[in-house]
Amino acid sequence: MVRQRACFAGFLLLFLALAAPAFAEVKVSVTITGTIEELIPVLQKLQELGIGGAPAVDVPLKLNVHSVMTEAGAPADAPAPLAIGPVTVEPAAAKAGDSVLISAAVQDQGRAVDTVAAAIGELRIDLFDNGTEGDLTAGDGIWSRQIALPATLAAGDAPVSVSAYNASGEAVTVPDATGNPVPLTAEGKVSIATP
Repeated sequence: MVRQRACFAGFLLLFLALAAPAFAEVKVSVTITGTIEELIPVLQKLQELGIGGAPAVDVPLKLNVHSVMTEAGAPADAPAPLAIGPVTVEPAAAKAGDSVLISAAVQDQGRAVDTVAAAIGELRIDLFDNGTEGDLTAGDGIWSRQIALPATLAAGDAPVSVSAYNASGEAVTVPDATGNPVPLTAEGKVSIATP
């Protein structure tokens, strides 16, 4: 099937290359599918014909590759999806009032995230990715902040919730399993020791 499509596409492109001088402008869109091993010879043949590269003959056509698809059907150069996690607290066990570093890895190649906030007990704080407030490296995608744990935290595991917001202050959303938008959040914990 791929070979038949490629042969037809090659014939069509060759025909148009020879007939193009008779027309002012001709645009053709051709989709060629197959494994990379099947596509390389087709692309090499097109290049030999002078389409998409330095022409071997005077051919007024140009080859533009718009996207390459992986076997799973996602564009090969598609950005990774938005994600937060893991959320870490160092040290993982501390007493109320102790200083800890809260960190969350944020995957955001599309730059949808402007602010990352954490909640632990009644405390709500912004995390940073600018090398300040306990953040180790600016711009590395690890949002962090050094804080003193609230003195009101009871002994046991205290949840740490991290959420992402856009430049307008709205929660950044991602699709859930059914495709509905849900806030981009992640959870971690810190063990609060008895004083």
